[in-house]
Amino acid sequence: MHRFYVATNLASSFAAGYETEPDNFCIVGETLGNAPVLSCRIYGPNGEFLFGLISNKLTKDTPSKYSQKGARARPGWSVQDDTGRDIFIIETLEGEEAKHIVLGLEQVVRKQDEVAPRFLQELDGEVDKVSCIYGEFFDNHGNLAARGDENGLEINCPFMLG
Repeated sequence: MHRFYVATNLASSFAAGYETEPDNFCIVGETLGNAPVLSCRIYGPNGEFLFGLISNKLTKDTPSKYSQKGARARPGWSVQDDTGRDIFIIETLEGEEAKHIVLGLEQVVRKQDEVAPRFLQELDGEVDKVSCIYGEFFDNHGNLAARGDENGLEINCPFMLG
């Protein structure tokens, strides 16, 4: 089973940002065929539109200085600017790397008695793939909306998990 590592949770789908505002940050992830599928509008630290994705493909309004590249070490891909700097990375951890994330979250959740039974019940199926999103993402005012690293995607804007 495939999950995204988002807001200290493992979710089969999620939505973060301002979906109803066509000119603002938004990222939506879902798993189709046990693979991550992402659509988003990404903005820079000055509130400028950088690029968009629909079902893992750059949108037509994406400036030509952005391109998609294959993953370096793990399954996934990135969006880079014309200097080769990664702006957005999605990697899928498998096997032991995925289990390490699941076990770490289980330990945290067991300490929070009221949510632990529900969370652990949701993880009854074997999680064998965990997708992580890396980068810093801003809203159209330049406010940090989300930040992704090895600890998952931290979200500072409205979001929902599925």
